[in-house]
Formats: sequence, C-alpha cells, structure tokens
Amino acid sequence: MVALPLTFLDLPTTPPPGITVDAHAAITALLCQTFTAVQSDLNDGFERTCAKIVLTTPRFIERVEDSGYDVSVYPEPSSEAYPIASWTVADLLEAPTGDTTATFVSGAGFAPLRWHAKVEDVIHAWLTTALASIVGDEDRVFELNLTDAYDTPRLVAMWLEAQGPRPLTPMVERWGADVREDAQIAAVEAVRRRDEAAARAKDDQQRAHRVHVLLDTLHGAPLPSFTMPERSMLEALLRRSIDHGVTAADVRAYATYTTRLSNRLRRHIVAWAEVQMPSDGSPADR
Repeated sequence: MVALPLTFLDLPTTPPPGITVDAHAAITALLCQTFTAVQSDLNDGFERTCAKIVLTTPRFIERVEDSGYDVSVYPEPSSEAYPIASWTVADLLEAPTGDTTATFVSGAGFAPLRWHAKVEDVIHAWLTTALASIVGDEDRVFELNLTDAYDTPRLVAMWLEAQGPRPLTPMVERWGADVREDAQIAAVEAVRRRDEAAARAKDDQQRAHRVHVLLDTLHGAPLPSFTMPERSMLEALLRRSIDHGVTAADVRAYATYTTRLSNRLRRHIVAWAEVQMPSDGSPADR
C-alpha cells in the first residue's frame, strides 16, 4: 500500500459543529489509520476489489462514434482478459466498466463510466459505515455532514491517486483464491434463487388457474370482467370456494394474474381474503 503523509490529511484540529470531543478524536484516529498506515482495512478491501474486477468481470475497450452532431465514446466488449501482468492500478481505474453516461458537454455525447468512479463509490460507502460506527448510524453521518466537515472526498481522491503506480499482480496473488471462491458461491446462490423464483411463479400460476376455473364452475358460466358492484357476488363465490380448499394465497395469486379485476377490486379482494380465508388450506375459524 502507498500511504499518504500525515500532513496531507489537514484534518480539523477542533471538533466541527455538532460533533463531540470524543467523536472528533475517534474520527481523526480512524482517518489517520485509514489513509496513512501501511496496512489498513481500506487497503485490504481495495486490493480485494481490484482482484475481483480483473478476475470476475468482463473487460471492455473503447469505441469512438461520430454522429456528425457529436462524438461519443462507447464501451465495447473485448475478447481479451485484463492484462494483469502489465497493468497498474492506474490502468485499471481508467478502464471502462461497460456502462455509459451522458457527458452534458457540447460536441460530446456519451462517455464510458470508468472503474475509478465505481471504486471510489465503494470506498465512500465503506468510510460512511466506519463513521457511522462512531456517531451512531448512517443518518447521523449525513445529518452532521461529516463528509464535508472532514473533507473525505479529497482524502479518498488523494489516496486513490497515490495507489496508481502499484502493480495488479501482487493483489491478484494475494486475493485471487478468495475472490474465485466467492464467485463460485455467488453463482450457485444465483442459480438457487432463480430456480426458487421459477418454482414460485409456476405455483402462483397454478393457484390462479385453479381459482379461475373454480369461480367459473361455482358461477355456472364464464364470468365477465368484474366491476365494483359485483364485489359482493365475488366475495360470496370465494367464501363458498373455501370448501374446495382455496386459500388466501390462492386468491393473491389469482388477483396477480387475472385480467378480470379492476385494480381497486383486486386490492379489495386480496385484503378480504387475508382476513376471511385460511392461509394454508386448513379450515377457517368461523
């Protein structure tokens, strides 16, 4: 890690308005440790973030497009991996992330977002959490305006600039195994959540269809689109459908998928079912 000289911090010597002497001392100690120590939690998190980017995210290169009205620079997927062996932190932070943003500059249309901005956001979020542990919670960090009071954006910018010459290889060697393991765990978890969501959607559609068919059967003919005056009739049908094992969950699913209900009637029927119908198929207490 490249640490900043202590004199660069230029921290306030007295507590800013609203900040106690003890809190000021703790914040000053935190910032000194974070930005001037050779080893710190910030450095570990930063190295891990850099390793995660080059090992788990696709690389993008830049494509310039002149529309005749303005010139835009777009990120374009690259078939090559990040050149870890030859790149420094500065190279990585200037690389495009794959997202774009409007420049709001005459003659310049869109520009790629760079990793510098995203890494900076990660550091600010980490710093906000650390400050919150001193003053109570994150709301207090913003209420006390600690970002301006201690000029943390300047500190983060200077610290990141100081890291620029560092090679990426040692970071990948240190954190690569952990990053790859985390990526594998995340991939497995994503598949599990996707399968669970698909199963829930299928179950909801089956529930909705069951209530749909049952209501048609109870009514004796295909039902028209319901309107507010038909609320009582629908409630009566649903009350009778309890004998057929219909639950509040079934009605929620039906209200989600049916095209027969107005939004107002949809909300009413769901609220009515939550109170009047069993939630799990067991006989309702009457």
